[in-house]
Amino acid sequence: MQKANGAQRFVAFLIDSILLAIVTSIVCSLIFLIFNLKSPAMIEMPTDEKKDELIEYLVKETNLPRDNFEGLDDRTFVIYVAALDATKYNDSFVHEAHQWYSDYVSYSLKTSITALIVYLIFFVAYYDILGYYWSKQTIGRMLMKIKVVTDGNDKAKCSTLILRDLVGFELINILNICCCIPLIVNIVLICGKDHTSIGDKLSYTQMIAYENSMKDNTDSFGNHIENEFMGSTPNNTEEQASKDESVQDAQIVSSDEENDK
Repeated sequence: MQKANGAQRFVAFLIDSILLAIVTSIVCSLIFLIFNLKSPAMIEMPTDEKKDELIEYLVKETNLPRDNFEGLDDRTFVIYVAALDATKYNDSFVHEAHQWYSDYVSYSLKTSITALIVYLIFFVAYYDILGYYWSKQTIGRMLMKIKVVTDGNDKAKCSTLILRDLVGFELINILNICCCIPLIVNIVLICGKDHTSIGDKLSYTQMIAYENSMKDNTDSFGNHIENEFMGSTPNNTEEQASKDESVQDAQIVSSDEENDK
């Protein structure tokens, strides 16, 4: 079996990421609409005189030049004001800024957590569950004619795929936020001689290239769905074929006997 090269894996990953992002965005938008999750409206900005006074507060607290706070957009200015101690600066606008910022942080957390949960659900469903029942193929992998197998070229279990994709891929992405070392290591491994990623090494799997047509893979998935939900199993199919052969043999024997007579 020939291993999939870095270019094939990258294109497949790009296609799957775009599809997953589109689906996640649509589902999240529907959830936000249903539960009426909206960004808090911006509070009314103070007069120029009041704004000058607030800038003096900010200069005093931060020891930064006044120019740093002049010309800021409304949202950024309110966030700076919200950082002021409301007990020290007993100002109505400071209190309003605190309330707005609190509502904004709450909204951001709700939407971010919701988006993360939706993404992880669709990630596992698309890459692992669908991939397990569809010869471990996503649309991107199918188009690039590559698939995931174990190091022994056997079919990987669903738990193995989850370990490979969720831990070996998503965990690496989280670590990349802190530093780019895991990303660089992954690129070097995929582009290296063995073409294996960190997820491949963790789950003892490999990405291989094949020459089967897209139709073969689609038929394979269709046959699996038929077997699962229509009650037709490979064993039942074999038994039926065996019965049909027996009937044909009996008919041939009967025909031969009649001819002898």
